[in-house]
Amino acid sequence: MSMTASYQKSQIHVRHGDENDDDNIFYDNHQHGARGIGLGMFPFTFFVAASCLLLVSLLMNNDGSNGPSIEPAVYDNVDILGESIDEMNTPLFWDGQRVDHFNNKDQRTWSNRYYKSTKYFGGAGSPIFIVVGGESGLNHGMLYPFVTDILAKKFQAAVLQIEHRFYGPYWPLANPTNSELVDLLTPHQALTDMVQLTRHVRDSAFTACSAEKTSKDYCPVVSIGASYAGFLSALFRFAYPDFVDIAYASGAPLLMYGQARPNTVYYDIVTAAADRALPGCSDHVRMTLEEVYESIDSCQSLQEAASSVGICPEGLPSLEIQDKEDLKYAINTQLAYAFSNYNMDAYPPGNTTLYEACKIFEDPTLNTLKTIETFFQAKMENEALEERGCDLAWIKCDDSIQATINKKAKCFDISEDDDDEPSEDGSNDEFMWNFQTCTNGPIFLAGYSNASLLVPMKATYQDLRVDCQEEFGEHIEPHPWELVQKWNFVDGIGNQSYILFTNGMQDMWMGGSITWNISDTVLALNFENGAHHSDLSHQGPTDRDTPDLKEGFGQIEKILGGWLEDVHAKEL
Repeated sequence: MSMTASYQKSQIHVRHGDENDDDNIFYDNHQHGARGIGLGMFPFTFFVAASCLLLVSLLMNNDGSNGPSIEPAVYDNVDILGESIDEMNTPLFWDGQRVDHFNNKDQRTWSNRYYKSTKYFGGAGSPIFIVVGGESGLNHGMLYPFVTDILAKKFQAAVLQIEHRFYGPYWPLANPTNSELVDLLTPHQALTDMVQLTRHVRDSAFTACSAEKTSKDYCPVVSIGASYAGFLSALFRFAYPDFVDIAYASGAPLLMYGQARPNTVYYDIVTAAADRALPGCSDHVRMTLEEVYESIDSCQSLQEAASSVGICPEGLPSLEIQDKEDLKYAINTQLAYAFSNYNMDAYPPGNTTLYEACKIFEDPTLNTLKTIETFFQAKMENEALEERGCDLAWIKCDDSIQATINKKAKCFDISEDDDDEPSEDGSNDEFMWNFQTCTNGPIFLAGYSNASLLVPMKATYQDLRVDCQEEFGEHIEPHPWELVQKWNFVDGIGNQSYILFTNGMQDMWMGGSITWNISDTVLALNFENGAHHSDLSHQGPTDRDTPDLKEGFGQIEKILGGWLEDVHAKEL
């Protein structure tokens, strides 16, 4: 997404540390967690871009069916029974996915990527876990060892992980227009994709499973997701309660997406987490920013000001940073972007990237300008590590990786955060996410309060509207209340059942999640030491987990086990 006019706006549109974060492999904090991006949680203008046009085969379906329907079975050519980790992470494709589930006249189909594990599947009567894809392409196979190695084994479950439409390199349309994306890039379309693909796999590969809930052979469906995908997982129980029996939603900010939380709560939690990581951190960051602002004002030129804080002057024009006020805004937003990512990655507590960032600002040997320059250098190194996937359990990074990190850069090229550039694989995740949060997708604005570690900034819906129209055209209108009005997931949560919310209490998205028990079957587990969906990480459970998470894994198993028994108890 281009950063045109971005430094005049006063709101920040945030993205989740996506759980899928492919290229920048922080599926998680990145989840886009540590990576710097993620659920709609980061500064609207500073998403790391990953985009490109893909060539997608569009197959015509001539069955004359109306509305959402099951397409003719397309059998997988890979059998994953007894699979190795490589087989479990082998991408599969279903060519029968409808381009538009809600347009009876449009019978086109596309090839939806997914992954499947039947290593522990018990067959008839055993559950099917749907790992919900979020706002990043699923380029690295199965995301969560806790699901594939622990929960699947305990409950003899099959696991399907399904990529969200328009994220990753496989799209319903190769070159969609903005007007087409308004209709096709929606949570409802994505949820329906996952229902249809799961039905296809169940009916074609898990043939021992009955679709009838009253049968002893019925295979209960459990949705599992984190961050934006956690929101979608919970939303399944509102949109398709007759298909998804149980939802497990980690770091799922329903209340933020329902416009039911103050927009300053996000960075207030980031601020508190920074002070928890290193007491006094937020005061040092804020003081440094204010002193940097004064230094910028004293510089003779914009180029001199940028160089003084370690930013490459040649990168300014592409971002339309035209004066010193634009530069101040850019620096403030860069810190917001970075600390958001570091917050999501701040687990387990200790020597985290959040702690290391705070140490820079509290280093008494650095003057103000050297502090910011050092911070930007560390930011570049962290992003380079994330791009190599050093957070993933099956990718081993040693000292040689750190030694080759791009330390030769003499300045921070702020233009590299311009997310208009496509990825080599053909994906354009950041563009798609920004488009969703400018139309009828998950929207939450994040401002900076007087108590935050950042220079205060308001966030308004009018500013969002102006920014979105500058980016995508005057016909684009953000609809912040559309999802909650459609599904009633704020006021209506008390009417739901079998939804488990899990929250890291150091995670800024916790400020918009359900953190209390609504009923006996809408429960919340809160982990005091947890960050962004720490229970659904790409490495855990591990020996490094804190006691609250270790206990939490057992609680999650117990809750899901009890609810699966409830589902089977309804059989005749």
